[in-house]
Amino acid sequence: MGNTVIDIGKKIISPRNLTTRTGRDVASCFQPLSSLPVPLHQTQCLIHQHEILICGGYRKNECYSYHTTKNQYKRICSYPSDVKLHKHCVVKRTENNSSQDPNAITLLSFGGSKYSKRHTLIMNYVSVWDDEREKKNKYEEKPVQNKKANNYNQWIPLTDKENNVIYIGREYDNYKGVRGVIGGSSNHLLFLTYSPKNISRYPGVVLCLGKGKGVTRQMKRKKKIDLILFCTKLGLSIEYDEDNNTFQFHKLPVCHNLARYKTYATVRVNDDIIFFGGKSGNSNIKEVYKYSITNKQWMKCKDALPNSLSYICAVLDADRMWVYIFGTIQRKTRETAVFKTEVEPLLRKTEAIVEEQENVKNKTSPFRQIKKPKGLTLSSVVVERSNRAVQKDMRMIEPLDQSLFKSLRIPLPPATAIETKVIQNALVIMINIRTYKDNSKFRNLSSTRKDLHNFKFLFKEQLNYTFTHNKKLWMNKEDVQSFLTKRFIVQQLHKNSKQYDALIIIISGYRNGDMLITSEGKSMSIHGIRTAFDRNRIESFKDCPKLFFIGGCHIKETNGHPLYHEHNDNNFFTIWATPKDNSTTDLSLFSQFVRYTITSYYKHGHSLQQMMQVIQKSILKIKGNQGFLLECQDSTFCNIIFKPKK
Repeated sequence: MGNTVIDIGKKIISPRNLTTRTGRDVASCFQPLSSLPVPLHQTQCLIHQHEILICGGYRKNECYSYHTTKNQYKRICSYPSDVKLHKHCVVKRTENNSSQDPNAITLLSFGGSKYSKRHTLIMNYVSVWDDEREKKNKYEEKPVQNKKANNYNQWIPLTDKENNVIYIGREYDNYKGVRGVIGGSSNHLLFLTYSPKNISRYPGVVLCLGKGKGVTRQMKRKKKIDLILFCTKLGLSIEYDEDNNTFQFHKLPVCHNLARYKTYATVRVNDDIIFFGGKSGNSNIKEVYKYSITNKQWMKCKDALPNSLSYICAVLDADRMWVYIFGTIQRKTRETAVFKTEVEPLLRKTEAIVEEQENVKNKTSPFRQIKKPKGLTLSSVVVERSNRAVQKDMRMIEPLDQSLFKSLRIPLPPATAIETKVIQNALVIMINIRTYKDNSKFRNLSSTRKDLHNFKFLFKEQLNYTFTHNKKLWMNKEDVQSFLTKRFIVQQLHKNSKQYDALIIIISGYRNGDMLITSEGKSMSIHGIRTAFDRNRIESFKDCPKLFFIGGCHIKETNGHPLYHEHNDNNFFTIWATPKDNSTTDLSLFSQFVRYTITSYYKHGHSLQQMMQVIQKSILKIKGNQGFLLECQDSTFCNIIFKPKK
């Protein structure tokens, strides 16, 4: 059966299900989406680029791909007819070393118990929205004999190198409600929690998930993996030492209300874990809670789910801006609902929950099979923690200290020339280039997605400025030029009829000195982009500040073009963020520091120049080669103050 598009954009959940307890309209918070082609109770979902992969449900073997921008479903395949799904688990592993298709991922599905047939299946998934591949499959009548070629987008048994079938778990293990996460120094370990009180680590799965390449164990540096688990009254921070093969446990506080809930869904957003719905006894729940990993504090979100949902699956989209929620309204009828909600507004509207916190001694145990308190069922949550250093560095931001300005590279304007310019109606233009043709030289930059999220939150959500950016991930030189030309026309910049008081240009992508590298590998001058906004080119903005934030990945080549530290026009403020080491630095750190610092300080009337000093101080505290070199050129001769647009 060929893949078919199911376009049901007008078919949404019935109006009776779209009111909250107060009866108000919830469209601004939780937006209803197209209904599933078939009700999928207890489904499992994963994110893959702009797709949500929906893998079966209770006694339902169909699998679909939901396209987040097209609001359409497309059938992928079905589980084998002899597989009976009941609270199964699906995890994914990206095939970074795949020579055939760099966008391919491997899905692993497993479940069952001694009372139902257990299964352990894998799928090599390639997007069903790829028209070329779809066209090829449509006219391919005979099955291809090459195993790797004809195993895309179908569930097949997990096997070892000798083609022996592998089952995860033992015959007497109850994997109904099992939950897992893939982690480890080489992304090669599968961690599982399952009823009644067990946690397991499976290293053997890597033989199949890693295409038989195995795992290197000669690494001398320490390898530790951090996980978090919540289940009813139990909250644990788990640290696994890969070198010594041991677990260490730290008890975490659990919200009193959440301790009574099961079958809720969770997503992690930076330092927060969001909990959606669930069930208490026979009643479904609407409430949404947030847990701060750093502060170990529980908050209740003021916005509740539109429906009381249980057996929920929630996924964070690739841009980390939206959460997609699939849940069951009525267990007997298997009626399901699909919603999405924007992350930032949801996290902003919270109220603290004050509860006593229990101090518990840390316990260390050697690994094989480690017992846990009773009750690990579907509500078990395993969240792999990463980028803790980033969150720690965010907390380093301190109140402004005038003495530090003398020792840092970015000077304040001279006292005799200090003037204040307030920006309250800026136009923000962002160029972010994410995909590249020659991946051997320019790997695709996932960091630009985070940069877009951070700058969009700062300038659009916080300051309410006009924010525009390129929608395409692939931007060749002509695309960039066309995008900038359209901004001049659409925003009527030559006349400035919309009365903008500043221009803010953000560039995120590969660059070689002053040259921006476009998707096909060509270069264009960043200095040339700045020159396009000179006062003799666009007189309507001659007295307006022009701010340039230039980040991304800097290519160090011997024949590289020099940076243009000077610009021969006034009212320009340019910030160059150059990572010390592209291989070890989180390239989105710069945008994170800009977002957190300006969000924290602009309300107190501090200038951009002062806030850049704080960012510089924070970045200097990053150890090793994981920091940035900030270089600024300021010809505004004034203090720039941000204020939200009214």
